[in-house]
Amino acid sequence: MKKQILSIIMAGCLLLSMTACSSDKKNTKSASEQTTADASTSTTSPQEYSKTDFVMSTVLSEKIYGTKDVTQDIKEELDKLEKEQLSWREDSSIVSKINADAQKGTKTKLDSDMTSWVEDSLELAKRSNGAFDPTIGRLTRLWNIEGDNPKVPSKQEIKNTLKDTGYTKIHLEKVETQNTDTTKKNVDKDIKDNTDKNGDAAKDTINSIAQNTGDNMVNNEANNTPDNTALNEERLETTDKKTNTDESISSIYIEDQCTLDLGAVGKGIACDVAQNYLKQQKEVSGAVIAVGGSILLYGSKVDGTNWNVAVQNPRGKDGEAMGVLSLSGTTNVSTSGDYEKYFMQNGKRYHHILDPSTGYPAESSLISVTVVSDNGLLSDGLSTACFVLGKEKGETFRNLRSRRHFHRPE
Repeated sequence: MKKQILSIIMAGCLLLSMTACSSDKKNTKSASEQTTADASTSTTSPQEYSKTDFVMSTVLSEKIYGTKDVTQDIKEELDKLEKEQLSWREDSSIVSKINADAQKGTKTKLDSDMTSWVEDSLELAKRSNGAFDPTIGRLTRLWNIEGDNPKVPSKQEIKNTLKDTGYTKIHLEKVETQNTDTTKKNVDKDIKDNTDKNGDAAKDTINSIAQNTGDNMVNNEANNTPDNTALNEERLETTDKKTNTDESISSIYIEDQCTLDLGAVGKGIACDVAQNYLKQQKEVSGAVIAVGGSILLYGSKVDGTNWNVAVQNPRGKDGEAMGVLSLSGTTNVSTSGDYEKYFMQNGKRYHHILDPSTGYPAESSLISVTVVSDNGLLSDGLSTACFVLGKEKGETFRNLRSRRHFHRPE
């Protein structure tokens, strides 16, 4: 059966196979060489600062262009994101509180950030007909593909787990709209108080590549057209009209034994958080932030040249590229592939991208999908959804208008 790499432009979202890198490697510092003094150093001429670390159970690679090294600051922002918001392992996180409250049949009040992440996740789940589903965390842990002892669960185990999944079991309700500063203080206090109480209780095709079992590849390239930039031209009206004085606060309720898990978009959210942070740093003119398979390309390099993103051969050796993407400006790149995390059993490859409709690793004839978008969460979630859907259905997302239906980093 012919295996394929999906690669299309979808009105601003580009799907490709890839590993990401920047071609420049000057003034690079390793994590062991990084010091507190480095992180606070500010110079008058633009420099390049690099650091490799570990966050959200994956490798964090940072390259900063500017007059100030903010690599440690970004690392701390992402640690905070994981521990206080996204992690299902941390009892004090918002996601853990949501799931603990759901088991008690109660609602959880959300701040504006978590509201937008859940809204976007549900919107993507709806538009992909459940190919992306933020409720399959228990199914993922059942397979334990990313753990030390992955195994193929029994059919009954999968069936029992699937009955407690389904994005339609998640409900968001608007609670109130009030002053931003007051709202955040009240919501943060409410979350902290409740957490303390509950504690442990809770492409037009630009590059289409077909690969058969002999790993033969054919590349077809076509020029971009102005229509491919439609996503960047159409802004999400409701998001753009938000002011700094008012914002909506919501509550979430989850049915039955269903749980929320934003792991499939967590790296993309991290890229959006990093982008929001970088926008506040006047000393930074450009950056490449890679959180696992999700990459933020921010601003521009010192010499003004484009960002270079190598396209990984999914069946080649690590670092073996099929080509290099040249991208300009701020954008996000995320990839999903069966070669990233998998185990072999009885001669069969079981990868980590699960099909929510079957409970088994997706069998769509695709081996890698990469999405380029100005929204980190969207690029991360779409790469997963398109991998599950397959080439034909995945290509329908070329007409998706992210700015009309999804939030963007502020």
